[in-house]
Amino acid sequence: MHIVQSINTQVKTLISVRATPTVVLEWLQDHWFVHIVCHGILEQGKPFNSSFELYKGNQLILLDII
Repeated sequence: MHIVQSINTQVKTLISVRATPTVVLEWLQDHWFVHIVCHGILEQGKPFNSSFELYKGNQLILLDII
């Protein structure tokens, strides 16, 4: 994490309690790129219902990002 933050660019990090779907979606509005490191859940047959598993099992659904 410290290496990424040391790059000469604006980097925001959401870890633990700060990594909630609401906060991630809010911050995505201000950034062109995102790097998400977590587990994912693939919904076969309904790909837009696939999700990223965030803090305490909260899910960030792909359709919400789109």
